[in-house]
Amino acid sequence: MEMQTGDMIGLALALNSLMLAALVLSFIRRNQGRIARRARDEARLSRPDSHQTPVEEAQRHGARLLRTAARLADRIPLFDSRQRRKFTDQLLTAGFRHPLALQLFIAAKVAMGGGAALLAAIMTGHAPTPLQTGVGAVALVLGGLVAGLLLPEALLSLRISRRRTAIDRAVPDLLDLLVICTNAGYSLGASIRRISGELHAVSPELAAELTITADDISVHADPATGLRNLARRTGVTSLGSMATTLIHSQRYGTPITQSLRTLARTERRARILAMEEKGAKLSTKITIPMMVLILPGVFLLIAGPTFLNIVEAFGK
Repeated sequence: MEMQTGDMIGLALALNSLMLAALVLSFIRRNQGRIARRARDEARLSRPDSHQTPVEEAQRHGARLLRTAARLADRIPLFDSRQRRKFTDQLLTAGFRHPLALQLFIAAKVAMGGGAALLAAIMTGHAPTPLQTGVGAVALVLGGLVAGLLLPEALLSLRISRRRTAIDRAVPDLLDLLVICTNAGYSLGASIRRISGELHAVSPELAAELTITADDISVHADPATGLRNLARRTGVTSLGSMATTLIHSQRYGTPITQSLRTLARTERRARILAMEEKGAKLSTKITIPMMVLILPGVFLLIAGPTFLNIVEAFGK
Protein backbone atom coordinates (compact mmCIF):
# COMPACT_ATOMS: atom_id res chain seq x y z
CA MET A 1 0.00 0.00 0.00
CA GLU A 2 1.51 3.30 -1.06
CA MET A 3 1.77 6.27 1.28
CA GLN A 4 1.41 9.77 -0.11
CA THR A 5 3.52 12.79 0.80
CA GLY A 6 0.84 14.05 3.15
CA ASP A 7 0.94 10.75 5.04
CA MET A 8 4.70 11.03 5.42
CA ILE A 9 4.40 14.57 6.71
CA GLY A 10 1.80 13.35 9.16
CA LEU A 11 4.12 10.55 10.27
CA ALA A 12 6.97 13.00 10.85
CA LEU A 13 4.66 15.33 12.75
CA ALA A 14 3.47 12.38 14.82
CA LEU A 15 7.06 11.53 15.76
CA ASN A 16 7.67 15.12 16.78
CA SER A 17 4.38 15.14 18.70
CA LEU A 18 5.42 12.03 20.64
CA MET A 19 8.70 13.68 21.57
CA LEU A 20 6.84 16.82 22.62
CA ALA A 21 4.36 14.79 24.66
CA ALA A 22 7.17 13.04 26.53
CA LEU A 23 8.71 16.42 27.19
CA VAL A 24 5.44 17.84 28.55
CA LEU A 25 4.81 14.82 30.79
CA SER A 26 8.28 15.03 32.29
CA PHE A 27 7.79 18.76 32.77
CA ILE A 28 4.50 18.27 34.65
CA ARG A 29 6.14 15.86 37.08
CA ARG A 30 8.54 18.55 38.20
CA ASN A 31 8.13 20.46 41.42
CA GLN A 32 5.43 23.11 41.18
CA GLY A 33 7.52 25.43 43.31
CA ARG A 34 10.23 25.48 40.66
CA ILE A 35 7.63 26.37 38.01
CA ALA A 36 6.40 29.30 40.09
CA ARG A 37 9.96 30.45 40.68
CA ARG A 38 10.67 30.34 36.96
CA ALA A 39 7.52 32.36 36.31
CA ARG A 40 8.70 35.03 38.73
CA ASP A 41 12.12 35.08 37.05
CA GLU A 42 10.55 35.42 33.61
CA ALA A 43 8.33 38.26 34.85
CA ARG A 44 11.35 40.03 36.29
CA LEU A 45 13.32 39.59 33.07
CA SER A 46 10.43 40.81 30.92
CA ARG A 47 10.14 44.16 32.70
CA PRO A 48 11.22 47.00 30.43
CA ASP A 49 14.46 48.76 31.13
CA SER A 50 14.79 52.26 29.68
CA HIS A 51 18.57 52.17 30.01
CA GLN A 52 19.07 49.17 27.70
CA THR A 53 20.29 49.70 24.17
CA PRO A 54 18.81 47.70 21.25
CA VAL A 55 21.90 45.48 21.21
CA GLU A 56 21.58 44.76 24.93
CA GLU A 57 17.86 44.11 24.49
CA ALA A 58 18.59 41.61 21.71
CA GLN A 59 21.27 39.94 23.82
CA ARG A 60 18.84 39.67 26.75
CA HIS A 61 16.15 38.07 24.60
CA GLY A 62 18.72 35.74 23.03
CA ALA A 63 19.99 34.67 26.45
CA ARG A 64 16.43 34.05 27.63
CA LEU A 65 15.71 31.98 24.52
CA LEU A 66 18.84 29.90 25.12
CA ARG A 67 17.87 29.33 28.75
CA THR A 68 14.40 28.23 27.69
CA ALA A 69 15.80 25.81 25.11
CA ALA A 70 18.27 24.47 27.68
CA ARG A 71 15.51 23.88 30.24
CA LEU A 72 13.39 22.03 27.68
CA ALA A 73 16.34 19.92 26.54
CA ASP A 74 17.19 19.05 30.13
CA ARG A 75 13.82 17.28 30.45
CA ILE A 76 14.01 15.22 27.27
CA PRO A 77 14.19 11.57 28.43
CA LEU A 78 16.20 10.38 25.41
CA PHE A 79 19.67 10.14 26.96
CA ASP A 80 20.69 8.45 30.19
CA SER A 81 23.29 9.69 32.66
CA ARG A 82 26.11 7.75 30.99
CA GLN A 83 25.42 9.33 27.59
CA ARG A 84 25.10 12.79 29.14
CA ARG A 85 28.44 12.32 30.90
CA LYS A 86 29.99 11.30 27.58
CA PHE A 87 28.58 14.39 25.86
CA THR A 88 29.85 16.58 28.70
CA ASP A 89 33.39 15.22 28.34
CA GLN A 90 33.29 15.69 24.57
CA LEU A 91 32.07 19.28 24.93
CA LEU A 92 34.86 20.05 27.39
CA THR A 93 37.41 18.53 25.02
CA ALA A 94 35.99 20.65 22.19
CA GLY A 95 36.34 23.79 24.32
CA PHE A 96 32.66 24.38 25.17
CA ARG A 97 32.56 25.24 28.87
CA HIS A 98 29.30 27.16 29.11
CA PRO A 99 27.10 25.92 31.98
CA LEU A 100 24.29 25.20 29.51
CA ALA A 101 26.50 23.60 26.85
CA LEU A 102 25.15 20.07 27.43
CA GLN A 103 21.51 21.15 27.38
CA LEU A 104 21.98 23.23 24.23
CA PHE A 105 23.79 20.35 22.53
CA ILE A 106 20.90 17.99 23.31
CA ALA A 107 18.43 20.61 22.06
CA ALA A 108 20.41 20.87 18.82
CA LYS A 109 20.35 17.09 18.39
CA VAL A 110 16.58 16.91 18.90
CA ALA A 111 15.87 19.92 16.68
CA MET A 112 18.05 18.65 13.85
CA GLY A 113 16.60 15.15 14.16
CA GLY A 114 13.02 16.40 13.98
CA GLY A 115 13.84 18.82 11.17
CA ALA A 116 15.61 16.14 9.13
CA ALA A 117 12.68 13.73 9.61
CA LEU A 118 10.21 16.39 8.48
CA LEU A 119 12.37 17.26 5.46
CA ALA A 120 12.62 13.58 4.53
CA ALA A 121 8.84 13.25 4.76
CA ILE A 122 8.41 16.22 2.43
CA MET A 123 10.95 14.82 -0.03
CA THR A 124 9.23 11.43 -0.30
CA GLY A 125 6.95 12.83 -2.99
CA HIS A 126 9.99 13.56 -5.18
CA ALA A 127 11.88 10.38 -4.30
CA PRO A 128 12.18 7.33 -6.60
CA THR A 129 9.17 5.03 -6.74
CA PRO A 130 10.50 2.38 -4.29
CA LEU A 131 10.90 5.06 -1.62
CA GLN A 132 7.32 6.25 -2.07
CA THR A 133 5.87 2.97 -0.80
CA GLY A 134 4.99 2.40 2.84
CA VAL A 135 8.15 0.64 4.01
CA GLY A 136 10.48 2.74 1.86
CA ALA A 137 8.91 6.01 2.99
CA VAL A 138 9.06 5.03 6.66
CA ALA A 139 12.69 4.00 6.23
CA LEU A 140 13.46 7.35 4.59
CA VAL A 141 11.85 9.31 7.44
CA LEU A 142 13.59 7.23 10.11
CA GLY A 143 16.87 7.59 8.24
CA GLY A 144 16.45 11.36 8.23
CA LEU A 145 15.69 11.30 11.96
CA VAL A 146 18.80 9.24 12.75
CA ALA A 147 20.99 11.37 10.47
CA GLY A 148 19.75 14.55 12.12
CA LEU A 149 20.42 13.14 15.58
CA LEU A 150 23.95 12.04 14.63
CA LEU A 151 24.99 15.17 12.72
CA PRO A 152 25.77 17.29 15.83
CA GLU A 153 27.96 14.49 17.19
CA ALA A 154 29.85 14.30 13.88
CA LEU A 155 30.42 18.05 13.90
CA LEU A 156 31.54 17.89 17.52
CA SER A 157 34.00 15.09 16.74
CA LEU A 158 35.40 17.14 13.86
CA ARG A 159 35.93 20.12 16.14
CA ILE A 160 37.63 17.91 18.74
CA SER A 161 40.00 16.52 16.12
CA ARG A 162 40.94 19.97 14.84
CA ARG A 163 41.39 21.34 18.34
CA ARG A 164 43.64 18.45 19.36
CA THR A 165 45.75 18.98 16.26
CA ALA A 166 46.12 22.69 17.03
CA ILE A 167 47.11 21.94 20.64
CA ASP A 168 49.55 19.21 19.65
CA ARG A 169 51.38 21.55 17.26
CA ALA A 170 52.11 24.01 20.08
CA VAL A 171 53.39 21.44 22.60
CA PRO A 172 57.11 21.81 21.62
CA ASP A 173 56.87 25.57 22.24
CA LEU A 174 55.25 24.82 25.59
CA LEU A 175 58.09 22.52 26.60
CA ASP A 176 60.75 25.07 25.60
CA LEU A 177 59.03 27.81 27.58
CA LEU A 178 58.67 25.50 30.57
CA VAL A 179 62.42 24.89 30.52
CA ILE A 180 63.07 28.64 30.43
CA CYS A 181 60.62 29.40 33.25
CA THR A 182 61.87 26.63 35.54
CA ASN A 183 65.47 27.73 34.95
CA ALA A 184 64.40 31.26 35.93
CA GLY A 185 63.13 29.97 39.29
CA TYR A 186 59.39 29.95 38.65
CA SER A 187 57.27 27.33 40.34
CA LEU A 188 55.32 24.93 38.14
CA GLY A 189 52.00 26.72 38.64
CA ALA A 190 53.54 30.15 38.02
CA SER A 191 55.35 28.83 34.94
CA ILE A 192 52.15 27.45 33.45
CA ARG A 193 50.27 30.69 34.13
CA ARG A 194 53.04 32.78 32.56
CA ILE A 195 53.25 30.52 29.52
CA SER A 196 49.48 30.65 28.99
CA GLY A 197 49.79 34.39 28.44
CA GLU A 198 52.77 34.01 26.12
CA LEU A 199 51.09 31.35 23.96
CA HIS A 200 47.76 33.13 23.61
CA ALA A 201 48.68 34.67 20.25
CA VAL A 202 50.27 31.45 18.94
CA SER A 203 47.79 28.84 20.16
CA PRO A 204 44.65 30.19 21.89
CA GLU A 205 43.40 26.62 22.48
CA LEU A 206 46.48 25.55 24.42
CA ALA A 207 46.60 28.89 26.26
CA ALA A 208 43.02 28.40 27.48
CA GLU A 209 43.79 24.88 28.70
CA LEU A 210 46.93 26.09 30.50
CA THR A 211 44.95 28.83 32.24
CA ILE A 212 42.50 26.25 33.57
CA THR A 213 45.41 24.03 34.64
CA ALA A 214 47.05 26.91 36.52
CA ASP A 215 43.75 27.57 38.31
CA ASP A 216 43.47 23.87 39.21
CA ILE A 217 46.98 23.86 40.65
CA SER A 218 46.32 26.99 42.71
CA VAL A 219 43.02 25.61 44.04
CA HIS A 220 44.12 22.05 44.82
CA ALA A 221 47.70 22.97 45.80
CA ASP A 222 48.68 19.76 44.02
CA PRO A 223 50.27 20.04 40.56
CA ALA A 224 49.60 16.35 39.87
CA THR A 225 45.82 16.89 39.96
CA GLY A 226 45.95 19.81 37.56
CA LEU A 227 48.27 18.00 35.16
CA ARG A 228 46.12 14.86 35.14
CA ASN A 229 43.04 16.97 34.47
CA LEU A 230 44.86 18.68 31.60
CA ALA A 231 45.74 15.35 29.97
CA ARG A 232 42.23 13.95 30.50
CA ARG A 233 40.49 17.10 29.32
CA THR A 234 42.41 17.51 26.07
CA GLY A 235 43.13 13.90 25.15
CA VAL A 236 46.44 14.93 23.53
CA THR A 237 49.11 12.23 23.84
CA SER A 238 52.03 14.64 24.10
CA LEU A 239 50.37 16.52 26.96
CA GLY A 240 49.77 13.20 28.70
CA SER A 241 53.48 12.40 28.39
CA MET A 242 54.37 15.83 29.75
CA ALA A 243 52.02 15.40 32.71
CA THR A 244 53.47 11.97 33.52
CA THR A 245 57.03 13.29 33.28
CA LEU A 246 56.36 16.25 35.57
CA ILE A 247 54.49 14.13 38.11
CA HIS A 248 57.32 11.58 38.27
CA SER A 249 59.89 14.36 38.54
CA GLN A 250 58.14 15.83 41.56
CA ARG A 251 57.52 12.44 43.13
CA TYR A 252 61.03 11.02 42.78
CA GLY A 253 63.05 14.22 42.93
CA THR A 254 64.29 14.17 39.34
CA PRO A 255 65.34 17.63 38.05
CA ILE A 256 62.37 19.03 36.14
CA THR A 257 64.55 20.92 33.66
CA GLN A 258 66.42 17.80 32.62
CA SER A 259 63.19 15.83 32.24
CA LEU A 260 61.61 18.58 30.13
CA ARG A 261 64.64 18.79 27.85
CA THR A 262 64.56 15.04 27.35
CA LEU A 263 60.83 15.14 26.63
CA ALA A 264 61.25 18.04 24.17
CA ARG A 265 63.92 16.12 22.25
CA THR A 266 61.70 13.04 22.21
CA GLU A 267 58.72 15.01 20.89
CA ARG A 268 60.76 16.64 18.13
CA ARG A 269 62.26 13.31 17.14
CA ALA A 270 58.79 11.80 16.97
CA ARG A 271 57.59 14.66 14.78
CA ILE A 272 60.57 14.25 12.44
CA LEU A 273 59.86 10.53 12.14
CA ALA A 274 56.19 11.25 11.42
CA MET A 275 57.14 13.67 8.64
CA GLU A 276 59.60 11.17 7.17
CA GLU A 277 56.88 8.52 7.24
CA LYS A 278 54.49 10.82 5.39
CA GLY A 279 57.21 11.55 2.83
CA ALA A 280 57.81 7.83 2.30
CA LYS A 281 54.08 7.27 1.69
CA LEU A 282 53.89 10.12 -0.81
CA SER A 283 55.25 8.11 -3.75
CA THR A 284 52.58 5.47 -3.22
CA LYS A 285 49.79 7.99 -2.84
CA ILE A 286 50.58 9.83 -6.08
CA THR A 287 50.55 6.63 -8.16
CA ILE A 288 46.79 6.60 -8.69
CA PRO A 289 46.54 10.32 -9.62
CA MET A 290 49.38 9.80 -12.11
CA MET A 291 47.62 6.81 -13.67
CA VAL A 292 44.29 8.63 -13.89
CA LEU A 293 45.44 12.09 -14.97
CA ILE A 294 48.84 11.74 -16.67
CA LEU A 295 48.97 8.34 -18.36
CA PRO A 296 45.84 8.85 -20.53
CA GLY A 297 47.40 11.97 -22.01
CA VAL A 298 50.70 10.16 -22.62
CA PHE A 299 48.92 7.27 -24.36
CA LEU A 300 46.96 9.75 -26.47
CA LEU A 301 50.14 11.50 -27.60
CA ILE A 302 51.90 8.23 -28.39
CA ALA A 303 49.10 6.23 -29.96
CA GLY A 304 47.11 9.09 -31.49
CA PRO A 305 49.15 9.58 -34.68
CA THR A 306 49.38 5.84 -35.27
CA PHE A 307 45.62 5.46 -34.88
CA LEU A 308 45.00 8.31 -37.33
CA ASN A 309 47.37 6.74 -39.88
CA ILE A 310 45.55 3.40 -39.59
CA VAL A 311 42.17 5.08 -40.07
CA GLU A 312 43.48 6.98 -43.08
CA ALA A 313 44.95 3.78 -44.61
CA PHE A 314 41.67 1.88 -44.27
CA GLY A 315 39.80 4.85 -45.68
CA LYS A 316 41.78 4.68 -48.89
